[in-house]
Amino acid sequence: SASQRAPIDDTVRSLNAYVAAVAAEGRPVYLVGFSKGGASVASLIAAWDDGAFGPADSVAGAFLLDPPIASGTHGWLQSVGMMVGTIPDDGGYDPVACGFLWWGCHDEREHLGKASGVEVLVVRNPKAGITSFSDHPEGLRVVDAPDQGRGFWDQMWRNPLGVPGRVEEAHESVLTDGAVAACLVNEMRLVGSCGLEPSRPPTVTKPYTRRARPIKRFRPR
Repeated sequence: SASQRAPIDDTVRSLNAYVAAVAAEGRPVYLVGFSKGGASVASLIAAWDDGAFGPADSVAGAFLLDPPIASGTHGWLQSVGMMVGTIPDDGGYDPVACGFLWWGCHDEREHLGKASGVEVLVVRNPKAGITSFSDHPEGLRVVDAPDQGRGFWDQMWRNPLGVPGRVEEAHESVLTDGAVAACLVNEMRLVGSCGLEPSRPPTVTKPYTRRARPIKRFRPR
């Protein structure tokens, strides 16, 4: 219940202090955050990028496992989870910060970790639907976890009552999937060697238009 009640800002401050203590041992640090933990790690790295907590020299990399870091309406629904237990909870994480009257908006997920020197990799499961995210921030490495089960909308069509169970199964599958574990180990050894399929932006299909028929020209006999 403590993790459910903790807002993202409090979590980030506590995590930053904990990482600083671990870093004092002099060994490279890798952060792994699942679900709301992934959103917390993302927010902490964004703070490092902005210089809020000083440098993060000891942190070599970070892995975000199916984090609820969506923007827009999807992100708003994830934030509602702070009050409604049945909805995924992102702790109030909002990746887009804007100035006065929405001037100069910036998505902190773009090139996350570049300024602070932290290699960030997101492993998400698109079939988890609401617990994941679907947009593609620029400069953020995202790979898809293998999942042979039904997607969110397929499950909704076939058996709506089974949607909550399927979402939970897909969301938590990243914790038990051997391919995901191998990806993380490979990345620690060599950046870029994850082995999972990179996530691709959704294909935009053009509206159907009837093909024009060629005009027949009749010649007089």
